[in-house]
Amino acid sequence: MTSSERWEKAQEYEQSFWQSIAEEVAQDSLGRIDFYSWRAGELRKRFEGLGLAKLTDGSRRIVELGSGPIGVIGYLPGRDRTALDPLNRFYAANEHLCRLRNPDVRYLDAAGEDIPLDDGAWDLVIMENCIDHTQDPGRVMREIHRLLKPGGTLYLTVNGRSRPGYWVHRLLAKLELDPGHPHTFTKTRFQRFIRENGFEIAWFDAGSWWSAWKHDLLAKSMRARAKGLLGVSEHLLSCVATKPGGQSFPAWKGGQVPVDGGS
Repeated sequence: MTSSERWEKAQEYEQSFWQSIAEEVAQDSLGRIDFYSWRAGELRKRFEGLGLAKLTDGSRRIVELGSGPIGVIGYLPGRDRTALDPLNRFYAANEHLCRLRNPDVRYLDAAGEDIPLDDGAWDLVIMENCIDHTQDPGRVMREIHRLLKPGGTLYLTVNGRSRPGYWVHRLLAKLELDPGHPHTFTKTRFQRFIRENGFEIAWFDAGSWWSAWKHDLLAKSMRARAKGLLGVSEHLLSCVATKPGGQSFPAWKGGQVPVDGGS
């Protein structure tokens, strides 16, 4: 858990990022927003490959935490769709971001540590690459566990780091040189974090840290090259997990779930 002051600085960082995106949208530059639609399409493919196409057949109740101004949820069908973000008031006040929202999605101003939704009533919770922005990641996971039905599904991603990069980033975060990310994970720590908070991992994928590192070292951006030189390059960690108590999860067609190990 991080302090309230530290978390507020992370939120200021996030708001500044989305303010710049809003300015691009105002100039009809929608490329930075199109990723929501693309991510939703990729997620539907993932669920189909796992035998979970029913999660996006339009009959399910879906929650997205840390949705940003629009969210992946805006491009997924559902009987009841709710998006939560602690910066929702900021997004709602920006006409350029609001006009891109799906009117059938309910947007709420709330943090993941205190979610104003009913217990055990949701089929799917989505949280893409923002668990490391939260004040108390463990409390967020407990809230997700509370929301989901027995057998409900969690789709969770985060940008992870190598073992050495984890410790370097811990120092950078403590010194507030990376104000937007108070927390960091390696692959092993992320898997353990999910299991320790009451979920069963059904599918797990780790992008290539080596590819991310080489990309940063060769980048034109000084910021990216600095990340490479410091060893804090990020690779995406993705997980589909279930809350125990429901039907058993379908076998993953792509092979076995990776065991703990590596970075």
